[in-house]
Amino acid sequence: FWIDALSINQDDRSERGHQVNQMRAIYSGASEVVSWLGAESKDIDQQQCEIPSDLGMSEALPYLGKQSYWTRVWIVQELMSATNATLKCGAHCVTWSAIVQFIRQVGCDHFRWLEWPEEFAHPVGTVVGWLDGITQMQGLSMSPPRSTSLRSALLHTRTKMARDPRDAVYAIIGLIDLGAGLHMRSDYSRSPFQVYCAAIGILLKDMDKPAADKRY
Repeated sequence: FWIDALSINQDDRSERGHQVNQMRAIYSGASEVVSWLGAESKDIDQQQCEIPSDLGMSEALPYLGKQSYWTRVWIVQELMSATNATLKCGAHCVTWSAIVQFIRQVGCDHFRWLEWPEEFAHPVGTVVGWLDGITQMQGLSMSPPRSTSLRSALLHTRTKMARDPRDAVYAIIGLIDLGAGLHMRSDYSRSPFQVYCAAIGILLKDMDKPAADKRY
C-alpha cells in the first residue's frame, strides 16, 4: 500500500521531492488506484455507484461533480497514470472507466446532459469539461492521443488548485513525454519564484525548436 497523505513526509523537502518524482511510476504500476472524494451523502446510494448504466450514472454523476476533488491539480496525474482507478465516496465507489464511458456516450448524443435541470447539468458539465482535454491526453477519447509537453500540461491544468504554489508545476511533470520538460524534477528547496522561472525557461526552449518538432 502507498498512501500519499501518509507515505510522504511533508516536512522533509528532500523526501517530498523524491516521492513526487516517483508518482507516475507508482500510479501506473499499482494494481488499483483509489481516489477519495469525501464522506458519503444521502444524495447518492450504492446502486447509483455500482451500476454504470445511463440512468444510474446520470443520477450519481451530478453529485460526484459537486465535490472539490475535481479542483485539485494532483488528480490529473493520478487518473491519467492509473491503469485501474476507482473513486470512493464514503462506502460507495465507481470506476473511472465507467465515468469516462458514460460521458463519452452522453457527449456523442449532442450533449444530452445540457437538457437536464440546472442542479444536475452544472456539476455534470464540470466533469465533462475536465474530461475534454484529459481524455485526449489519455487516449480514451475519439481523438488520437497527443504527446504532452509542459505547455500542453499547463494549459490543461491551469484552472486546478494546489495548497503549495510550486505544485502547479510539480504535480504535472510526471505527465510530460515531450520537450525540455522531460528533464524537470521536483525540488522543494526552490522557491515558487524559482520554480516558475525554471518552467518559463523550459517553455522558451520548446518554442525555439524547429517547426517539425512541435507536435504539441
